[in-house]
Amino acid sequence: TIIRDIIEQSPEYAAGAYMGETFVNIAARNGHLEAVRLLIEKGAAPVPPQWAPNRSSALHEAARGGHGPVVAYLLEQGVPGDCRDAFERTPGEIARDAGHADVASLIEGFTPPEKAAAPATDISE
Repeated sequence: TIIRDIIEQSPEYAAGAYMGETFVNIAARNGHLEAVRLLIEKGAAPVPPQWAPNRSSALHEAARGGHGPVVAYLLEQGVPGDCRDAFERTPGEIARDAGHADVASLIEGFTPPEKAAAPATDISE
């Protein structure tokens, strides 16, 4: 894809932004799953820092657009479903307000995979 070609030539674009909005958020809002995957693989942060103007995560943007596959991918990548934007809204609330009850249910019902327990080490020997 053209996005892959651009990022391969200039990896710094993965974490880039346009007019104050990250490329991963733009891709998520428009439902471009492959672009979201590629950008995250190349270093894009799907959750903005606390100082970002609206603190809208890629998950907020995918939820706003009702893009279930992107939402599922972001949740699987560890983006917290209860993160809040600058207006204290969760992605689930945004999805529901935008008329995407199915996506809101996906977010609110998601259970992150449990971290594998570290094997016990016997130090008595």
